[in-house]
Amino acid sequence: MKRVQNSVIPAGDQASEDQAEPGLDLHRAADPQAAPSVEEMSVAERKPMAYKPETGTPLLECPHNIPIHTPEGKRLMFAAGNPADLVIDPDHKDERGRPYIVIAVRYWLIYPDEFIDPDSNELTFGCRTVLVTSSGETFKTSSGHAPSRLAAACEMFSPEEWAAGIKIRITERKSRNPKRQSPYHDIRLED
Repeated sequence: MKRVQNSVIPAGDQASEDQAEPGLDLHRAADPQAAPSVEEMSVAERKPMAYKPETGTPLLECPHNIPIHTPEGKRLMFAAGNPADLVIDPDHKDERGRPYIVIAVRYWLIYPDEFIDPDSNELTFGCRTVLVTSSGETFKTSSGHAPSRLAAACEMFSPEEWAAGIKIRITERKSRNPKRQSPYHDIRLED
């Protein structure tokens, strides 16, 4: 594999930076040579913790598959910090009466963030996972297991499948933990 501007192209292909198609790449470093693509990573390197950036990690060093070398990718990366475009409609419920949304995810980003814990009202540090549709609409979650769910999806789907959109169902569920009153997001693949 050869790298061009944070993209992955097959070895031997002659492509300029303008022609490079975005590959599924963790982009954990701004230097294209420093961050291996998912295909180049060993199983040990693909551990879910690699998908949880530490507090203070610069945005371009956070795990994502957004083609940041393109104008569209730069707009998407910048927009990821805004409030989400898509939210779960409380009236759209599954067979168990839980609110949910289904979106076709093309791009994703995980960045460190701070937020107020709804149960304790204390400032908490964690990760925000941003899921982006092909039209650029975003869905955001601070669910603690979202990065590991995304890590699993990255192992299962090819860059071509991500480009076509991976259908994901996000369901709002009540925690089984009696100390936690706020709901969390359950993330699953959709048929």
